[in-house]
Amino acid sequence: MVRLNICIIALLCFVAGLTELVISGILPYVAQEFSVSIATAGQSVTIFAFIFAVSGPFIIAFTTQFNRKKLFISFILIFIIGNVLTLISNTFFLFMLSRIILAIGVSMIIALSLSLSVKLVPIYRQSRVISILTMSISTSLVLGIPMGIMISEYFGWKAIFIFVTVACLIILVLIMKYFPGDISIETVTFMEQSKALLNKSISFAHLTTFFFFTGQSMFYIYFTPFIQDELGFSAGTSSMLYLVYGICAVFGGAVSGALVERVGATKTLIIVILIYIAMMLSISVTSHWWVLLLINTGMWGMLSWSINTPQQTYLIYLSPKYASFNQTFSTSTVQFGIATGSFLGAVLLESMQSYYMLIILGSAIVAVGFISLLISIKSLH
Repeated sequence: MVRLNICIIALLCFVAGLTELVISGILPYVAQEFSVSIATAGQSVTIFAFIFAVSGPFIIAFTTQFNRKKLFISFILIFIIGNVLTLISNTFFLFMLSRIILAIGVSMIIALSLSLSVKLVPIYRQSRVISILTMSISTSLVLGIPMGIMISEYFGWKAIFIFVTVACLIILVLIMKYFPGDISIETVTFMEQSKALLNKSISFAHLTTFFFFTGQSMFYIYFTPFIQDELGFSAGTSSMLYLVYGICAVFGGAVSGALVERVGATKTLIIVILIYIAMMLSISVTSHWWVLLLINTGMWGMLSWSINTPQQTYLIYLSPKYASFNQTFSTSTVQFGIATGSFLGAVLLESMQSYYMLIILGSAIVAVGFISLLISIKSLH
């Protein structure tokens, strides 16, 4: 039964994650549907990330006294409502409202999935479970864009949300039937939970996440124009590179989970971040040779989401009592990092007109994240 519940939660995380970045790949369809510019349609991605980042920690902190299963079901229903509203949207205002509702639903679904799944297994299995869930989430994020483009091309962009709605209804029934209703967490007030951020080790651990995804997003968000405009490759080549990136990212999530069990979360974080910086910087060299770029993209993709499992495990180790709050805050920090990196990348690209500077400066910001990690680890002693 435990394996079944983990599989159900992993599928839910995948489906929920699809609704976030899938919009990035179908902006032209959305813009055409509501007669707005692509830039305006792109605001739906920004508002999703912002609401996701802000809502999760506050809601999880103020709902500690509620039954976890009922709370889980409630936010799955909210997520379904958001998808239905997307389907019936006939104005851009309604569409943006649906994105806000979806962001709230997704933030809580992922937060509850991470915090509840580890309660189903022994401590020595927690990193493996976190690895499975983060792999599901990262899979949906990296494969959502090409999937969205393909589905929109043949069936229309709203078909994506029909699939998500139907899948969620099935998952909802399974959770209502099989998920245990007696899971409990430590009941602490919002003020108590927020005090966890005053702990030096915890605060610098979150800064590690923020700087890592800020540096990553500075270049990754603009990877397509880099491939096509800077390097002169075709759209087909871009799709192939994204596919390699996505497949390797999924594989990387599994590898990092196994590495955590073997050498521990802190050593895994150190290894992943250092190699990631090297792989990101090397793109500025390998981009001149197609085969080397393909290999480099695969390595870069494999490491891009490998930080999640060791980071979540590290946060549980730092503060088991505030694990739920810290895991939720961590996912919010990822969103803030993505939003910040995207913004900084746009500003720097506009002023410097150089994708290679995005690689260098993005890598430098990831290096700042590595320094934050070292400070966090040192603060433990």
